[in-house]
Parts: sequence; C-alpha cells; structure tokens
Amino acid sequence: MREAHELILLYCEETQQLPVYRAEPWFQFARMLRNVMSHKEGGTLREWPTDLRKKGITSVTRRGRTFDTTMLGQRLVFYPPEGLELVNDQIDFVTVKLS
Repeated sequence: MREAHELILLYCEETQQLPVYRAEPWFQFARMLRNVMSHKEGGTLREWPTDLRKKGITSVTRRGRTFDTTMLGQRLVFYPPEGLELVNDQIDFVTVKLS
C-alpha cells in the first residue's frame, strides 16, 4: 500500500502532475493509510496531518470507509480486499489519467 502511493507520488512529482493526483477523491485517504503504515507502530493513527488540520479537514473517506480525528491513538482496521480495491483504483488512475 505505502509503496504504491510513494511510487505514484514520485512519478507525479517528476512529471509535474502532482495536482492531478492530489485532486483524486481518495488521495488523502491513501496518504493517511500510507502514513499510518509507515510511522512508529504501524497501523496506529498517531497524528493528523498538519496541512489537513489547518484546512479544517477532520476526516478522509473512500468507498464508505472513513478515518477521522476521533481515531487518534487507535489501530486502524483495513482488510486485504479493501487494500486490493485501493490498489486497483490507483492502477486505474495511473493508466487513465496520467500521461
């Protein structure tokens, strides 16, 4: 999960298409999931991103799943089928929207 997000992020940065990726409705959800998996005790929502907090964004949602600020300090449950759906969304994004 985190590698897919990082790879797309890198490609979009190198090709000046980062705004296209950030505009995806699931981008912040994927970003949050990547952060949770990558930092400290993987799987626990330790902090809410500063940029989202400054914008007043207190939740991120994808296909009915929501992560929000009330979950700080909790382990996030994200099942393999959900992960595969997200990866599929990312593949669709890369093949359809990026040049």
